[in-house]
Amino acid sequence: MTGYRSKRLQGKVTTGRWTLPLAVLIALTGWLLMVLLLPDAAFTGGRTSYPLWQHYVGSRLSASWGLLLNLLLCGGIGCLLIGVNNSFALIRMRASVQTALYYLLMAACPTLYGLGIGGVVALLMWPSLYFLFRSYQSARPPVHLFHSFLCLGIGSLAFPQLTWLAPLFWIGASLFRSFSGRSFFASLLGWSIPYWFLLGHAFWYGDMALFCQPFHELVAFTPIRWMTEPWQWATVGYLALFYLIGAGHCLLMSHDDKLRTRSFLRFLTWLGGILLLYVWLQPDKGVEMLPSLTAVTALLGGHYLVLTGGRWSNIVFILLMAGWLLLYLWNLWTLL
Repeated sequence: MTGYRSKRLQGKVTTGRWTLPLAVLIALTGWLLMVLLLPDAAFTGGRTSYPLWQHYVGSRLSASWGLLLNLLLCGGIGCLLIGVNNSFALIRMRASVQTALYYLLMAACPTLYGLGIGGVVALLMWPSLYFLFRSYQSARPPVHLFHSFLCLGIGSLAFPQLTWLAPLFWIGASLFRSFSGRSFFASLLGWSIPYWFLLGHAFWYGDMALFCQPFHELVAFTPIRWMTEPWQWATVGYLALFYLIGAGHCLLMSHDDKLRTRSFLRFLTWLGGILLLYVWLQPDKGVEMLPSLTAVTALLGGHYLVLTGGRWSNIVFILLMAGWLLLYLWNLWTLL
């Protein structure tokens, strides 16, 4: 069966040693093509009007430096995807296809090329998930949840709405049998530490409004509305399709995984569904969660592509890759 599977295009791509280097080359080529054909003003990195972000980052970097730094962030996120998968065997083998998918998906969305809040949030999301997963039946769950929520708190300084994921992380900790009174207070302590530093900074410089700004953003709800930009419909629609395929496979075929792996994948499907819903209903702010949604989708999609090998899955793989090419060309044509 393994030899038969390897003869198909899907098997050759997902298990080949050159898949990741080739994906990096394709993504960099697409990235450079976009940069050469489109003006710098197109690469905004998402919503950058958040005062705390503007005060420390947005007003201090040129567009060129923003492009370079965000490229490095994407590289770091891809490495974290490999590390998390290898640490917890989410795909039951040391695969790098999830990182290859992440680079390709990010390359197809030029609006996220510039340095933005979303890249920072995605970079901090995966260490947070790593420590949350480590708490699974751990002898010291408060320590792991402290570190998990510390990363979540740092990310919420850049994007305060990230704090609304805390209840999901507590549910995940309960699913991993690591939630208790001590774990709960350890997580609150971890989340609050970045805000204590922000309070000290704001007090020292006499600008308490800077400390209050994340909390104002946290409770500032905008009316629910649909996406209006063509690139949003195309990008989110493709990600939604990819997510549904990967999540559906994880839920339907979870009996083949270990109980621990099954719990991790179930949590990732919940996380991906919440991120997708937020991006869909709050496109103005949700664009900052697109890199995180892309990373979760890439891992779930990689789980599907690596662990399937039939005729129909090979057809789905070809259609998904053709859809990626069409998405890239559509976004390029739309922005041109």
